[in-house]
Amino acid sequence: MKRAFLLCILISQLGFCQVGIGTTTPNAILEIRASNPLNPAATDGILIPRIANFPTTNPSAEQNGMLIFLDTQVGINKPNFYYWDHPNSKWEEIGNTLDEAYDQDGAGTGKTITADSGGVLIQGTDGLQVTGTHGSGATLSLSGAGTKMFFYPRKSAFRAGGVSGNHWDDSNIGEYSTAFGYNTIASGVYSFASGYQSTASGENSVAISNATATGLNAVAIGDNSNALADNTVAIQGDATVENAIAIGGTASGINSIAIGGIASEDNTIALLGGSALGENSFAFAGTAEADNSLSFGGTSEAEYSMSFWGGEAKSYGEIAMGTYGQSYIPSSTTSFVGTDRLFSLANGYNDFSSGFVYSNAMIVLKNGNVGFSIDEPAVNLHIGGAFALAQGQYTNVTTDNQTITIGDSSHVLLVSNNTTTTNRTILLTDGMTPGQLLIIVMGGNSFRGVELEDGSANVNLQQTRELYGGDTLTLIWNGTTWLETNYSDN
Repeated sequence: MKRAFLLCILISQLGFCQVGIGTTTPNAILEIRASNPLNPAATDGILIPRIANFPTTNPSAEQNGMLIFLDTQVGINKPNFYYWDHPNSKWEEIGNTLDEAYDQDGAGTGKTITADSGGVLIQGTDGLQVTGTHGSGATLSLSGAGTKMFFYPRKSAFRAGGVSGNHWDDSNIGEYSTAFGYNTIASGVYSFASGYQSTASGENSVAISNATATGLNAVAIGDNSNALADNTVAIQGDATVENAIAIGGTASGINSIAIGGIASEDNTIALLGGSALGENSFAFAGTAEADNSLSFGGTSEAEYSMSFWGGEAKSYGEIAMGTYGQSYIPSSTTSFVGTDRLFSLANGYNDFSSGFVYSNAMIVLKNGNVGFSIDEPAVNLHIGGAFALAQGQYTNVTTDNQTITIGDSSHVLLVSNNTTTTNRTILLTDGMTPGQLLIIVMGGNSFRGVELEDGSANVNLQQTRELYGGDTLTLIWNGTTWLETNYSDN
C-alpha cells in the first residue's frame, strides 16, 4: 500500500515536471540524450512502434498525429515513417521527395518558389518533366514585361526569353505554340516564333529573326521578312499572296517565285535581279513585262516574246538577242502582224567616247523577209551592203569529159594541167534545189582551159563556153537544168 501511494505521487509530479533520460537537466518535457553525442552507440535512439500492416480499424481523433513505422511494403506504401492524418482519414508518409517539397500543403495547390539568392538547380539523370491537361486548368497568371520561361499546359504552349509588353500574355499564346527570344509572338495554333520581334500568327506558321508569318503554313525567316498569305515562304524577302515564295526578293503574285527578283503577277518566276511583271512570265536577270513572256538578261515587252543578253523584244511572239539594237515601234504587242519582227539580232555597242552606237545585224519579219544590216527588209532577202560567196571546192581538171561534183556549192574554182591547145570538156552534176546559184571561176593561165558545151545533158547556155584563166561563168539551177545567167571573158 505504501509503494502504491508513492508511485501515485511520482506520476502526479511527472505531469508538472520535465523528464530527462541520460541527462539530469532536460530542456523539454522529454529529452533523451545519446550516450556519447560524438561517438554514439548503435542503441542510441528511439524505436517507434513497428508494424507490418496498417490497422484494420482507423484510429480516432485522439490519435491524430500518432507515429508508426511501416517495415514492409503494403500496396503502394513503401516502408517508411507514417503519421495518422485524421482530418483526411489516411496514413500520411513522412518524406523529403521533390513532390513533398512542392505540395507539402496538399496536391493541387499551386506554389511559388522565390529564388532571389541563386538559381534553382535540378540535378540527376531524369531531368525535369511537366505534365498537364490541354484545355483545362487555370488561365495563365503571368502577364506583362519580364524575363521568363514557362510551360502552359492549358494551351500546351512553351515560352522562354523576355518581353517588353503583352507578347506572352494568354491572349497572344496559340495552342501548341512555341516562342523563344525577345518580344516574339506565336499566337497561331501550332505556330513557332524565335529570335527578335518575330510574329507567327497563322496556323502552322513559323517566324524567325524579326520576321512575320500571318498565313496558314506560312514561313518567314530573316530581318523584315513577311509571309503574309497561306502556304507562303519568305526568306529575307516578302511573299504576300497564296503559294508565293520569296528568297531575297518580292513575290506578290499567286504561285509566284522570286529569288533575288520581283515576281508581281500570277504564275511568275523572277531570278537574280529579274522582274517578272506579266502573268505566266519568267525573268532571269532581265525584265519580262508582258503575259507569257520570257527574259534572260533582256527586255520582253510583248506577249509570248523572248529576249536574251540585252535584246529588246517589242512585238508579239518576237525573239530578240544582242545589245543596243536599233529600236522600232511594233504594230502590235498582243497579235500577229506580218510586218512586225519575228527575230532580231543586235550588234550595237558603247564606244565610251561618242556614246552608244545602235545597230542590228539581222532582222527577220513575221512575213518571212530577212534583212542583214537593214532594219526593215522589204523583200525575202534584203542586204544592206555588199556580200561575197566564200570560195567553194577546188577541182583540178585532169581528163577530158571530167564530171565536176557540185553538191551544195555556189562557187567552184577550176584549174587544168592540160599541155595541149585543146580544152578539156567538163560535165556538171545536178544542183541540190531550184534557185541554187553557181559561179565557176577558171584559174591558171589564159592558154589552158576547159569547155562546157551548150545542150549537154543538164546545161543550157547561150553558146558553148570556153573558160581560160580568170574567166567566170554564172549559172542557176531550175530543177532540171543549169541555165546561164552571166559570162565574163577576162
